[in-house]
Amino acid sequence: LNNLMHEAFRKHCFHQMLTLSLPEKLKKIGFVNIQTQPLAFLITRRNENCFATFAESVLCNFAKKNGVSEENVEIWKTQLRKSEEKGTFGFTSIPVLNACYKP
Repeated sequence: LNNLMHEAFRKHCFHQMLTLSLPEKLKKIGFVNIQTQPLAFLITRRNENCFATFAESVLCNFAKKNGVSEENVEIWKTQLRKSEEKGTFGFTSIPVLNACYKP
């Protein structure tokens, strides 16, 4: 079910590997001194104001619009809540800051 939800979201977020390919793309169009800085974070407890809760909502809405049944979405959300209660929930994101300039 987790794979199903993430596969549905991939249609929205098709550029998931952009952080690895962006430096070469920038170099090809003339940018120099390209630097990348990962800004990784891990969320293990959710609340109404955390990014993991927002991402869950976005992912669920997108999955429902792309063929995942309401029942499976609710089961997945229940699994997330249970994993948080057990202490096995983890939401990881690794945004990357890129800095460069074009002479």
